[in-house]
Amino acid sequence: MVDDPEEVRLTLRLPTALRDELAALSKEAGRSLNAEIVSILERSVKVESEYGPLDQVIGEIWQAIEKLQSEIYPLTETHYGRDPWNHD
Repeated sequence: MVDDPEEVRLTLRLPTALRDELAALSKEAGRSLNAEIVSILERSVKVESEYGPLDQVIGEIWQAIEKLQSEIYPLTETHYGRDPWNHD
């Protein structure tokens, strides 16, 4: 096996449960565990470099969703007579 000069080998220690989750994701995506890990890291780095830390971005998205829900809820409650986000 010839190594690609553009790649480096890295030993990575993962909790077993995380490895199992990644393996399931890689199977669903139809790629190797290594390719899945690389894909996840590439997406994460791209998002963080463009938008900032993921936890901050996710927090901002949830705030925006909650704001929209609070604006829409009064309109739907009067129209439908019930909470549109309660699926009971």
